[in-house]
Amino acid sequence: MSAPSALPPMILGYRYVRLVSSAGGYGDVHLFEDELDRPVAVKVIRDPDISPTLVAAFMSEAKTMASLEHPNIVRVYRAAQTVDGRPFIAMQLCEQQTMEDRAAGGRLSLAEVLRTGIVMGGALETAHRAGVIHRDIKPANILIQPGGAPGLTDFGVAAQASGMSQGDEVGVSIPWSPPEMLWSDSPGSVVSDVYSLAATIWHLLVGHSPFVDRHGDNRRAALMSRIRDQAPPRTGRADVPESLERTLRHAMDKRPERRPQTALDLVHSLQVVESELRLPRTEPVVVDRRTAPSTPTADDVSATQARTSLRPRSTADVAATPIHRATVSPAVTPTPGVPPLPDVGQADRTQLRAGSGSLDQVGTSGSRDREDATSLRPRTTHVEVPRGPDPAPAPSQRRWLIAVGAIGLVVAAVVGFALSRLGSEPGPAPSASVTVSTPVGDDAIPPGPVTVNGVAKGTSAVFTWDYSAALPTDTFRYQVNNLPPKTSTKPTVTVPVPAGQTVCVKVQVFRATGAAAQLDWSTPGCVKG
Repeated sequence: MSAPSALPPMILGYRYVRLVSSAGGYGDVHLFEDELDRPVAVKVIRDPDISPTLVAAFMSEAKTMASLEHPNIVRVYRAAQTVDGRPFIAMQLCEQQTMEDRAAGGRLSLAEVLRTGIVMGGALETAHRAGVIHRDIKPANILIQPGGAPGLTDFGVAAQASGMSQGDEVGVSIPWSPPEMLWSDSPGSVVSDVYSLAATIWHLLVGHSPFVDRHGDNRRAALMSRIRDQAPPRTGRADVPESLERTLRHAMDKRPERRPQTALDLVHSLQVVESELRLPRTEPVVVDRRTAPSTPTADDVSATQARTSLRPRSTADVAATPIHRATVSPAVTPTPGVPPLPDVGQADRTQLRAGSGSLDQVGTSGSRDREDATSLRPRTTHVEVPRGPDPAPAPSQRRWLIAVGAIGLVVAAVVGFALSRLGSEPGPAPSASVTVSTPVGDDAIPPGPVTVNGVAKGTSAVFTWDYSAALPTDTFRYQVNNLPPKTSTKPTVTVPVPAGQTVCVKVQVFRATGAAAQLDWSTPGCVKG
């Protein structure tokens, strides 16, 4: 990582004021005055050796972000190059703290967190309709704008700003990223953004990201494993209703196809929680390029889904960047009887994540090598993301769900009959086009850690193995001591155990595609004869 330049960047027509921050992994934020004598925050990419292809991609995506007009997206004024050829983005100046700063200083009120989640959902829905996937949603990327409203920033510039090839790397901030962004080659999608928004809401409620262990190992490898293998935890706040806990668990489901399929779907669930708590209803602003700004209601859900589109993969890696922050916004309301949590680290720094062989070689507090910073993830081939165990409904819940389903079928039939009786004059054909994302199926879910157990039975031993995301189509490669490896279609094998000798078995898991889902051998299970 290069150090900030000793000389300030030169931008034609801009007057340099001062350096604001050099904490970013790829760029420094400076305060300039533009041609209109307006103070602007300018992020300049630090590396002078960026290839022309990456510069072009950076500029294209930045201009796309500049075209997004939304009250809760930080305004991008200009995207161009400095005198020495480095790309920069000039943005609205936000001098107040980020939502991460405010959450770390004490507990935010439940009402404020719900409001923030809803308006950020509107901003995200707007970006998605414009074909832009954020891919780096976290509390540090929600700034407080001059009028006091939260503003979303940093639309994935780190993915291109490192000088790596566009097809190989994607920027991620590990603590708020979904499993498929950490353990597969997914370039990001609408539902990966939905996961990150839910993880951000969880963070704002609690004061740290969902899978941080306050008393344990929070280095990258450990954090990534918990995100992959563990179910989303409860917030533990007494004032958080069960409906919100369910909403957050749903949005952070390990399987992308099981999450809310649009940001607006998540928004509607948060509005239901507001209504349940008798809080004033927060209306998101959703701007579609083909329509005027709107504040959608629950009746707009189907139309919203029809207009949602995904950014093409070829331009999916570059967008707008963060700006700086300094002073506090409205007062933080502590939760009565709940002590504030310690600061578990800043997430506003962009860095290049170490390779797979050195995941644990990361810095401690105060360095730029933060495990909660935006990292450039090397894309891997055929490495899948496990789904966690799904809770089984109780018998009473199952009966209730069946009854509701039956009622829904009756209502649908009545509505369908009524519509068929209406006039035969056909309505206008919808003008919106639909771009459907390809869901990540079960084969795109890694198995998780494999545990091998052995039980002696006479002169033989029966070895079995299990893991968190087993599929019926999985096959296995196992090795007994140092003998040549063999294959099996079942998660068990029986082997002879000579008296007085120890026999050990280790396993690899393969998905139906033939990919090695478990790249390394499991820890052996052993039986002594």
